Order: sequence, then structure tokens, then C-alpha cells
Amino acid sequence: MPRIEPLTGSRQPLMLRLMQWYSRRRFGKEALPPRILAHNARFLLPYTSLAMLSTGKSEIDPGIRQLAMHRVAEVNGCGWCIDFGNKIALDMGLTPEKLMAVSDFADSPLFSSSERTALACADEMARNHGQISEATFDEMRRHFSDREIIELIVAVAAEGLYNQVNIALEIESEGFCAVPLRQLAHAAA
Repeated sequence: MPRIEPLTGSRQPLMLRLMQWYSRRRFGKEALPPRILAHNARFLLPYTSLAMLSTGKSEIDPGIRQLAMHRVAEVNGCGWCIDFGNKIALDMGLTPEKLMAVSDFADSPLFSSSERTALACADEMARNHGQISEATFDEMRRHFSDREIIELIVAVAAEGLYNQVNIALEIESEGFCAVPLRQLAHAAA
């Protein structure tokens, strides 16, 4: 149960109603975080813009970006983001096996070297307040263009913001994805 009651009915601003219409069409249900953030309707446009910026059209492979965002959600223990991210990842064609192996990215044969590099970046940023080691950054330069690096870093940072908001407000998983989730404590290990 979230710490703040979500807006319902006539209390919902027009922007929220539009967002929820899209959510129902795209994901089959309304998303809870915007219904809570709408207590200050001015947050909805930046929230939506950040989502489009971090998950929209880009040069970086969308699957790599989604795996990196998934790793951040695992490290931070955001059940809502893991659930929602799994739905997006599966819709993109990523396999449940790959999603379940993200916490073991360094050793799993399921990942390419570029995927491992992106996951290492995400893991370090999530664990070290945004810092990335020189070795990881050098490896990123081997696999990605400057634009792709920027896109990856922004997506990872955005995911961290979503995680912090959802965790602080105790917004839990809503069942967007039928893939069973690992215990968050194990995934973050």
C-alpha cells in the first residue's frame, strides 16, 4: 500500500487521464506512480518527458538499455520498476531467462560483451552514486559511440530516479508482468 493515496475520478488532472488512457492501451492497466505524482500536476510532464527520453528512440540498442535499467531496479530493490520493466523487456523480445540472469551478468553466457559492459555501467552507477570506474568507462568506449554512452547513462540515471520515488512512497509491484520475480534481496546481491 503506497504511503500517499493515488488520485482517482474527478480529482485527476487532464494530463493524468491522458497518461492513464495510454497506459491502459499499451500495458492493459493504469500505472500507479503517475496517479500519486499527480498530487502536483506539474510533475506529470517532466515525468513523462523523462520516460520518453530514457526509453524512446535512440542509437543504443533498446534491449541493452532495458537490461541496464533492469539491473538498476534490481540493485535498488524497486519491485514496481522490476515488474514494469519486465513487461517492457518481454514486449521487446528479451527472454525471461535473460532477465532472470541479469544479476549474474558478469558470468552468464547469455550476455554479449556489449551487454555485459552496459550492465557493469548500470551496476556501478547504482551502487556508487553515479560513479563509473575508468576501466568500465574505457570498456564502454570500445563498444559504444559517445551518443550511445550518453543515452545509456541518462537511461540508467532516470531509472534510479524512478526507483527512489517508488521506494520512498512504497509503491509496490502491480503485476504488469507474469514472469515470477526473484527475491529482491537475492537479485541485489
